[in-house]
Amino acid sequence: MLSETARAKINLNLLVGPWITDRNHKYFGLHPLSSLVAFADYGDQLSCEISDQTILNISGPFSTGLESDDSNLVLQAYQLVSKIAKLPPLEFKLHKNLPLASGIGGGSADAAAALRLMKDYVDLPEEQWLDIALNLGADVPVCFHSRTCIMTGIGEEIEFLETGEILAAVLVNPNVQIRTGDIFKLFDLGVKTYEERTGEKYEPNLYQPQGTLRDRLTRSENKLQDYAAQTEMVQRCFDALDRHGPITRMSGSGATCFGIFETAAEAAKAADKIKSEFPNWWVQPAMLGDLS
Repeated sequence: MLSETARAKINLNLLVGPWITDRNHKYFGLHPLSSLVAFADYGDQLSCEISDQTILNISGPFSTGLESDDSNLVLQAYQLVSKIAKLPPLEFKLHKNLPLASGIGGGSADAAAALRLMKDYVDLPEEQWLDIALNLGADVPVCFHSRTCIMTGIGEEIEFLETGEILAAVLVNPNVQIRTGDIFKLFDLGVKTYEERTGEKYEPNLYQPQGTLRDRLTRSENKLQDYAAQTEMVQRCFDALDRHGPITRMSGSGATCFGIFETAAEAAKAADKIKSEFPNWWVQPAMLGDLS
């Protein structure tokens, strides 16, 4: 049986522009972005083997509420590949370790892991795999690579960073699901309010700072963070992490927040303390970066 880890995607920063209003633009209705992304050494586990029918079985601590039908991105990935190449029926087994709708790309990472698994059954050009990935979602191409990078456009343009850096982190989610679309609506309202108040067009700064990953992180921000922090539980995540003194940020549109520590031992110690304070939260120490 083949297996892949669908590693959690962590947006170390996330710079966002206003939504694209030109109906002739191929990404009409979406938002341009620039994000420094690293991947955790922790994620969902996806395996597959040839079977008499294509099915998806889901288990794990976050399997509840996750459908195993055609709405699941794993099966959607299979369907897209099978339209252009001959695939055998596959039985997928997904062990769901990552919280749902949490800003760390769980569904996208699962779809990307499915594509990587199917490379053992189908020989396609790399560009075609990436086209399929983008058709599944804006985060799927970056998850397909699962390497430290800067993603721009709507996420489809990827610049790999060969830094060799590994960051010790603690990932915290209060077991609250946040809809990405809801946070972007708040962001769009904020842009509109700014333009009405100032009489000026909102001009986003999508410039990525230079330096080490830690330098880049401290000199930039997540533009969606303040909007998601209007949710009380997200703010409580920040408060819990701040008490342990690291750099703290939110990943994606939330609700997962993270702290960066000097060492893995410090991260593990902080994770234990946060778990004891909030036993119903998801708290996971992790290493972020390109692990061999």
